[in-house]
Amino acid sequence: MPRRLVKIPDDYDLFHIILFYLYTDRICFTTTSDTTKFDIPTTINTEGIYAIAHRLMLDSLTVKALHFLQASCTLQNITARAFGKFGATHEVVGEMYDNYFMKNWDEIVETNEFEEFFLEMEKDPEEYIRVNTKLREMIRNHE
Repeated sequence: MPRRLVKIPDDYDLFHIILFYLYTDRICFTTTSDTTKFDIPTTINTEGIYAIAHRLMLDSLTVKALHFLQASCTLQNITARAFGKFGATHEVVGEMYDNYFMKNWDEIVETNEFEEFFLEMEKDPEEYIRVNTKLREMIRNHE
């Protein structure tokens, strides 16, 4: 009997974690790169899991990933998240990031990460325009 080859357009490790979740209803998201201390497949790439789960219409996994993304927002990581392309692609996630960003605006603008993010953007004029356009829109909508 010939073997079948099924091509998966997704990252193998992320897809493996999703398959494990489908069979066991267990998944582990983390913010640390040391995933060896967990007894189930673990990932720091929650956005990747969210994207695959959303595309495959795995609502319970999509919700779990969204909750972890929300719970793991910090003053230090939210600038990159709010202005990243993932949030622009996935509207629900983008709105959640934007809300956290604006709710914590006064503290976020004081972080080194905020300053470094915008300095890094200056190296790519197209991206700089996109990010600054979004920032102005967020501020206008918040008032």
